[in-house]
Amino acid sequence: MDADGGNLKQLTDGPGDVSPQSSPDGRWVVFHSLGSGVFSIWKVSIDGGDPVRLSDRFTLSPTVSPDGSLIAVGHYDGTGQLYSTESWEPVGQPLEGHTERITYVDFSADGRTLATAGGDGTVALWDVGSGKQVGVPLTGPSSPAVAVFDPTGHTLAAAFQDGTVLFWDVDPASWQARACAVAGRPLTRQEWQEFLPGRPYQPACGTR
Repeated sequence: MDADGGNLKQLTDGPGDVSPQSSPDGRWVVFHSLGSGVFSIWKVSIDGGDPVRLSDRFTLSPTVSPDGSLIAVGHYDGTGQLYSTESWEPVGQPLEGHTERITYVDFSADGRTLATAGGDGTVALWDVGSGKQVGVPLTGPSSPAVAVFDPTGHTLAAAFQDGTVLFWDVDPASWQARACAVAGRPLTRQEWQEFLPGRPYQPACGTR
């Protein structure tokens, strides 16, 4: 709205069946059309502008990273994708870890980890920097799930369609302690990259 309460621009040919998400700096807004499966980016300015359409595949729950540099989306075929908000081009390879549609995506508060929840009842964690999956998918009931991080990023909560709610400790320090306990020795560099991708190599065990 302008200073007099009027619309700055009417967004034509835009979806109207879901709530929008704006970038942290308010420069653009994400609209997702459940009907077409397309999500559009609208630049917010006085003179408006045409929307930037990032995908023509069926997408679910696009979400913006905390710093506004990335948008993550889940597809109906079980893959996810990161997009740059500078170039509006895909970043890295598709995220492949679910056997059914991705029903929800969420960034951790620091933007380093992405959670994807699937219709197959699994929740996958991804290292945003490398695009690699962190460990194996977390499993719950065989029903669609929604997963979100708590504000600290150390706990992941997942609610399933059958009414089950699960909480997981996803603090990297906990992963390190668990991996060390299983191995019974310091982790090799290869093991470290597998279990803790994108984090400095600190092989000492028994410390948090």
